[in-house]
Amino acid sequence: LLSTFFLPYPQLFHIMSTRAEASAVIPVPIEKVWDAIKDFTFPATLIDPVESCEMEDGKSPFEVGATRRIKWKSGEERRQRLLELSELNRQVSFETVETINHIAESSAQITTIKLVRV
Repeated sequence: LLSTFFLPYPQLFHIMSTRAEASAVIPVPIEKVWDAIKDFTFPATLIDPVESCEMEDGKSPFEVGATRRIKWKSGEERRQRLLELSELNRQVSFETVETINHIAESSAQITTIKLVRV
């Protein structure tokens, strides 16, 4: 019944998406935070439960389109692709393209981190 209702209105299928936002104040100069997170391998140095984070295919951690593999101490692995790296806006965006050894909460995920001076 729902598919019959929505068929003439494909734009209504977007009601199934979820958007989550969070913010935090980090008591460190914004330049220092940006230097840490603009390197796409940052989870290995900044997130304690991460065992390793390596770039695939010899790509640079600053190259849009490059993919990283994150291995968690729990045994979970994720592959994520860098979508945006903006020095001007101090913003990085990436998508999860594969999850291994973990039941995913979602079928697709895009994450954006944007730094703003306060």
